[in-house]
Amino acid sequence: MRDWFCFLKTIALANLVKPKKPFKVNFAITYRCNYRCKTCNIWKKPKKEELSLQEIRKIFSKASYLQWISLTGGEPFLREDIDKIASVIKEFCNPFILNIPTNGSIPNRIYKKVRRICELGIRKTCITISLDGPKNLHNEIRGTSDAWKKCIKTFSLLKELESEFRNFKVFFEFTLSPFNLGMFEETVEEAKSELDVSANDFYITFFHVSEHYYSNPEMRKLYGNFRKNLYRELSNIRKARKHALSAEKFLGDLYLSLADKNPYSSIKCCALSCSCFIDPYGTVYPCIVLNHSVGNLRNNSYNLTEIVLSKNSDSVRKKVEKCKLCWTPCEANQTILANIFKASMLYLKDYFNKLTRYCMKFP
Repeated sequence: MRDWFCFLKTIALANLVKPKKPFKVNFAITYRCNYRCKTCNIWKKPKKEELSLQEIRKIFSKASYLQWISLTGGEPFLREDIDKIASVIKEFCNPFILNIPTNGSIPNRIYKKVRRICELGIRKTCITISLDGPKNLHNEIRGTSDAWKKCIKTFSLLKELESEFRNFKVFFEFTLSPFNLGMFEETVEEAKSELDVSANDFYITFFHVSEHYYSNPEMRKLYGNFRKNLYRELSNIRKARKHALSAEKFLGDLYLSLADKNPYSSIKCCALSCSCFIDPYGTVYPCIVLNHSVGNLRNNSYNLTEIVLSKNSDSVRKKVEKCKLCWTPCEANQTILANIFKASMLYLKDYFNKLTRYCMKFP
């Protein structure tokens, strides 16, 4: 219960005063990737010397206050030591949540590594596996002919772990983009033909443009028109999903509800206060979208605290306050939690407005 209490206390305090030190870190442990996705150019990035396990140990030994850590990529399971990285995180931070997105391309390795990670006993371990359309479309978006097959196999293997480890959950992650609008329900139906799943087994996000992370500025020309059509699709997806039965699904529902609107008109982004992003080479950014580095861990004795409390970080926070570039779960979820009262009120207002409109159809 202690980890529950600590996490809830952190969230409660973040609703009163924006924290200076983040409680969440998005950490890209590699930019290596074995897929060639249409919406992302991470795989094109020139590769440099990634932070070693020893360096990662130094970072987390000085950041024990972190309670939510996302290990991302590239494809994070291309790092053979991902389970050892998770062990270091458990040793020094004992976080409440560890989540890892994957493209599901190496099913057996992913299964073995996730099993070892589950055995660490982190309170909540969550894996999301990318599935962006029915079989042929998903393969096309991911740039390989067997992406669907491997994704389904990985989900099936990891689903077995849910019954063995109460601290573990696996979801598909459906990333909306100009290439798959209107295809969510068909994707669910095709997945149901091979697995016992429903729309609630899908975590929803949508593609974003980022120079320093996705390296996809050419996608900006598609973004405006995509956003115009996005809201209709989000409404259809919300109808397909059942009411929330868990904290993860409730947070997902809040995310989708607020994505229908202009969320930053009511709540303020918490990047660099509640969270930050670390690239594979130790450079710290406020988030995965805003291209303003606040320092490099290798040049600051691997001390994240010194970087996020620096004058440089204070100036970037002012840019964050004015930023309205994204609504990706990587950044939005902690912002929702740090504004949980406002977010919940907006969610309930939206729910009752829809209920009122429905009731008015009847005399």
